[in-house]
Amino acid sequence: MPSGTTGFAINWSAKIAPVTSFRIQIQGVKGATDPTNRWCATITDASGPSFVKYSDFYPSCWYVGVAGQNPGTAYAGQPIDSVVFLVPGTIAAKAPFDFTIVGFAPGTSAAMAPGPVGACGTTTGTVGSTTQLSGQASIDAATQRAAVTGTDCKKYIINNNNWGNEGTTYQSLSYTGNTFTDTVTSGSGGGANVVSFPSIYIGANGQIGGGTFNTWADSGLPMKISDMKSAKSTFQWSGGNSGNYNAAYDIWFAKTQPTAGGYNDAVSGFIMIWNFKPGSSQPIGDAGKTRPATIDGKGYHVWRGGRNATATGTDGTGRPVISYVADSTNNNFSSDLKLFFDDAVKNAADDMSNGTPAITQAFANSWYLTDVFAGFEIWNGSDAKGLKDTFTCVIQ
Repeated sequence: MPSGTTGFAINWSAKIAPVTSFRIQIQGVKGATDPTNRWCATITDASGPSFVKYSDFYPSCWYVGVAGQNPGTAYAGQPIDSVVFLVPGTIAAKAPFDFTIVGFAPGTSAAMAPGPVGACGTTTGTVGSTTQLSGQASIDAATQRAAVTGTDCKKYIINNNNWGNEGTTYQSLSYTGNTFTDTVTSGSGGGANVVSFPSIYIGANGQIGGGTFNTWADSGLPMKISDMKSAKSTFQWSGGNSGNYNAAYDIWFAKTQPTAGGYNDAVSGFIMIWNFKPGSSQPIGDAGKTRPATIDGKGYHVWRGGRNATATGTDGTGRPVISYVADSTNNNFSSDLKLFFDDAVKNAADDMSNGTPAITQAFANSWYLTDVFAGFEIWNGSDAKGLKDTFTCVIQ
């Protein structure tokens, strides 16, 4: 490696992003047969140019940052015989991907990557499945994601999230950049039994895929509410048949700064913003105990209730779920989410005393924003075909 370089600068683009991860691997002369003589690193950007430090390469890069797993000894300047770009397979590996490696070179920053940079927001692909699969393949398809850039050149994650009953239902999303369309969703629920939540998010959401599906470095999360100047966001949606689904933000908070990979959902509390409420479903809470709110000139009724302990690493039962339900359908949400955070903090005592089920802790300015999702909670899959979602969010 040339003296003074600290890693590889890589210019690349993806017309179709992978549903697993994208890696760069360096090998010594014995690397083809000796696993201790090859090292890999996950490229977590949604498009090039990227920069990967030599010190980020490990023999088992998929274990980096995973609690209880040993990724081996980091690369330490051994002679390099070859450089490989690869997409690792999964059980549900029949998914297309389309990469172009424009150029790469040893360097000290992404700016040293050779060749022109591709346009943001143009990557296309699909996640999920249009037919019922069996066993682990069905679960893999249900949880497929893809890292993309939006038209604002920020990193976003397309999230299939067919979580209601992964083994016996299916869902598929087609996407271009930070826009997806629901091509099919099967299954039906009722009450709290949501079938799926196809969405786009910024954040970490458990940091699956060795960091590929984590936008913290790009979005500046986690960030304290008190340190936040603004959280400007847009959520444009259309399609469906006005059936049993909502069009909602799902926003996660933690009382202490979490480590990516150390939580599965909102550690301490949620805020939801329902831009469309179906007649047959409602947020967590009691319809008779909502409070009115006017935020950025629009009217909402605010539902309050406690969340059951359903995920690893949470604060237990009674985490607040504060849902702002728009008084009229809003297909083109454009506002500062910080206004909603401030309202939840200001009314924390009232929200606790009127929460149904009971809320056991109050929103506070010291809490950290960790993730922002925008998508559709779907109770009846046949109602959701054709739903389209375009989402942006910039935290400052």
